[in-house]
Amino acid sequence: MALLFSLSLTDPNTAITFLEKTKEKVKASEEAVILCKTVIGSLKLDINDLPATKKLIEEVEEMLNALPGVTSVHGRFYDLSSKYYRIIGNHALYYKDALRYLGCVDVKDLPGAEQQERAFTLGLAGLLGEGVYNFGELLMHPVLESLKNTDKQWLIETLYAFNSGNVEKFQALKSAWGQQPDLAAQETKLMQKIQLLCVMEVRSHSSVHLSTAKERAEQQERAFTLGLAGLLGEGVYNFGELLMHPVLESLKNTDKQWLIETLYAFNSGNVEKFQALKSAWGQQPDLAAQETKLMQKIQLLCVMEMTFTRPANHRQLTFQEISQSTRVPVNEVELLVMKALSVGLLRGSIDEVDQRVQMTWVQPRVLDLPQIKGMKERLDFWCGDVKSMAVLVEHQAQDILT
Repeated sequence: MALLFSLSLTDPNTAITFLEKTKEKVKASEEAVILCKTVIGSLKLDINDLPATKKLIEEVEEMLNALPGVTSVHGRFYDLSSKYYRIIGNHALYYKDALRYLGCVDVKDLPGAEQQERAFTLGLAGLLGEGVYNFGELLMHPVLESLKNTDKQWLIETLYAFNSGNVEKFQALKSAWGQQPDLAAQETKLMQKIQLLCVMEVRSHSSVHLSTAKERAEQQERAFTLGLAGLLGEGVYNFGELLMHPVLESLKNTDKQWLIETLYAFNSGNVEKFQALKSAWGQQPDLAAQETKLMQKIQLLCVMEMTFTRPANHRQLTFQEISQSTRVPVNEVELLVMKALSVGLLRGSIDEVDQRVQMTWVQPRVLDLPQIKGMKERLDFWCGDVKSMAVLVEHQAQDILT
């Protein structure tokens, strides 16, 4: 009732004041508080108060994470957060939360025009979103049916091209997607993304032994363009799958073997190795032109690797340690860590006074063999600790029981 009353108020500020008072009265119910905050966030967004909206989204998201399962308030929250991310132009987060919203509602209940709009904006966000390489969930969603037999059907075909890494199909569709300003302006990035996704097509042929010189040259070219796309692609921080793929074997013992070594340097965040290989990758114009960005990427991966290789109960890094490994001045370490936190590679907190960073989470990724070996060693060490604790408890229990 209170929600309906607030929505009937014509002045957003009056409605916000009313809901703030209501929120205090329903503190006993977590879902009621979340609902009030979500509606307040929607009103803040309506009056273009973006900082306040962002703060409410962060607060509500933390509260939702503590709730068991999906509740009736999840849909409202994802509708709010996706609208906010769309306004600020964060394609990846819009894609994620807009899909979550559709998972909370029955698409059939949405008007046809709204279905088309959501399908179209979701498709564009998926193509443009940094780090978005999975289109399966959207392609299987019935909301895309609303674009069939319309002047936007090309978007479905483009999504399928990306999902299968079909570069030729993507280029053939340029007469359609090229008319969309957002896509046309990001043509280079889109090409880099679909070249990375092309690894899926390569995998389907990985069991075939290439015998002719032409086929070997084609495999080398594919491996080389994939490697470059991985290094240059924005939001690409996982090289494990490519490094484990047999297509890279085609570059071994060739004049392009340096690319494999560079990819391994990035995967392990080895800044020193990357700098040592400059005489090789520096001859590649695309990489040389993006040296600053490449250094920033490998420095982020270095912090990620430093966190990953430490035991879960000892992930406190000093600014000095980070500076030494990343080759970043101590006074710039905080900005580097903030960047790693902002792009979702790590979670944790920064102590500016003691110049320490406490990490609590590392983004999951495909590991190469040395990283898997390191994980095995840590698991063996952990098992030893557990065994020692079990023996200690057994002995102590005997003293207590007797």
